[in-house]
Amino acid sequence: MRLALAAFLLACAPADRPSSMQPCRVSGLGRVAECGIVEASGVALHVVRLPAQDRTAVPLFLLAGGPGQAATEAFPPMLPFVDKLARERDLVMVDQRGTGSSAPLDCPTSTELSEQLRDDALRTAAKSCAANLDRDVGAYLTNDAADELDAVRDALGYARIDVLGASYGTRLGLVYARRHPASLRAMVLDGLAPPWMAIPQSFAEDGERALDAVLKRCEASACGKAFPSVRQDLDALLASLAREPQHVEVAHPRTGEPLELDITHDGFALGIRSLLYAPEAVALLPFIIERANKGDFSPFVALSALFSETAEEHMSLGLLFTVVCNEDLPRSKPSGARGFVGDAALASFRDACAAWPKVKVPEDYYARVKLDAPALLLSGELDPVTPPRWGDDVLRDLPRGRHVVVPGMGHGVTIRSCVPDLIRRFLNAPEAELDASCLRDEAPPFFIDAAGPPH
Repeated sequence: MRLALAAFLLACAPADRPSSMQPCRVSGLGRVAECGIVEASGVALHVVRLPAQDRTAVPLFLLAGGPGQAATEAFPPMLPFVDKLARERDLVMVDQRGTGSSAPLDCPTSTELSEQLRDDALRTAAKSCAANLDRDVGAYLTNDAADELDAVRDALGYARIDVLGASYGTRLGLVYARRHPASLRAMVLDGLAPPWMAIPQSFAEDGERALDAVLKRCEASACGKAFPSVRQDLDALLASLAREPQHVEVAHPRTGEPLELDITHDGFALGIRSLLYAPEAVALLPFIIERANKGDFSPFVALSALFSETAEEHMSLGLLFTVVCNEDLPRSKPSGARGFVGDAALASFRDACAAWPKVKVPEDYYARVKLDAPALLLSGELDPVTPPRWGDDVLRDLPRGRHVVVPGMGHGVTIRSCVPDLIRRFLNAPEAELDASCLRDEAPPFFIDAAGPPH
C-alpha cells in the first residue's frame, strides 16, 4: 500500500517519579527504561522514559511522524545515533492517542503484495476500517494530541520541556507550542509540516521539485552517462501507462514465487514519489526507471514492496485517515497539477476519505504559529514531502529560530551527517550561534547497473 503518500532557561528538576513509571525493557534500547500509563482526557497513554544520568537538564519529548507512528516504536532504533543527548537529559516518548499502545486506531490490511500495490488499496483499507470502528474519532485530532501531551508533562512532574518532532511530529510540536507556550523551552523540528499545509495537494509540487533535483544530480555524475535520457524515459513510460496499464509477472521479492500485477500510471508515479523519501532508494531511482522503461518492473516492485510493508508495520492507518481526512483534505483542491505525480495523490486520498468519519476542525487551527521560543528547523535538501520551502515558511514567524538544510538528504535528517551533534549543541545552548559547517553531502552514489555504483 502506498502509505508513503501519506505514505521535534532550565526547567526545575522533575518531582519524584510517579509510581506508575516502572523499570522496563524496550526493543531497540540498550539500557533499562521506564514504562507507564498516564490517564488524559479519558484515554490511557502509553509512556516510555529513558532517564538521564544527570536529571537536572530539561527533558526532551520525542514526537513521531505519520500521522500514525507510535513514538515508542519509531524512536528507539534512532537513539544510538543520539547517545550523548540521551545520557544528558530524560527522553520521553508518548504514544499519541490512536497509535501504539494508546487506544490504537489500527486497520487490518491485506498481507498479499498484489493487493497492497493496487491503486485502490488506500480506499479499500479506509472503507473496511471505517466499517469496523468501535469508537468516536472526534478526539483524535492534533489539538487533542497537543493537550494530552501537556497532561503527560504535568503528570511526570516537569515544569518545562524541550520538544523534538519529525514530519507530522513537527505539526504536533507547533500546535503544542501554540496551545501551551508556557510549558515549552525550545524545540527542534525536522521536516516541517505546519497546520496550514494541505498535505495531499502539496505532494505534486514538492514531489516534482525533488525529482528534478535528483535527476540533475544524476546528470552531473557517472549516472548521467549511464542513463542520459532518464527523464524522457520516465515521461514516455508514464504516458504509455496512462494509455494502458501494463500487466507484468515478476518474482515475489520475498518468496520468489511468480507474482502478477497491473502497473498503472498512478501506481508507478506514486511509487516513484515514495522512493524519493530516502537517499538509499534515490540511489537506485535512475536504474529502476531505466529497467521499467524496458519492461522490467522487478526492481520497482521489490523496492516498493519494502517501503509498503515497512510503513504498514509501523503505522496506525486509522489515525492517518482521521488527521488527513479532517485536517488536510477539506483544504485540498484539484489543481490539474503538472509533473509526474499530478493530482494522483489527492485523488487517492479523496477516494479513501469518502468512507471516513468527518470531524469539525476549528478554523483557528490553521492559523500561523507565532512563537518566541528558540527553535531549530531542519530540512532535507531533496525531501519530496516537507522540503526546505516549508521550513522557510515556518521560520517567518519564529524570531528566535534558525533553519538548517542538510545537503543530499530526503525526508528526515535527525540522524544524518552531524545533525545529532547540532541538535545536542542547540538544546544545550539554544541562544548561542550554531555553526553548521560540519554538514556534508553524504548521499549515496547512484547505481549505474544491478552491480551498484561505478568503482
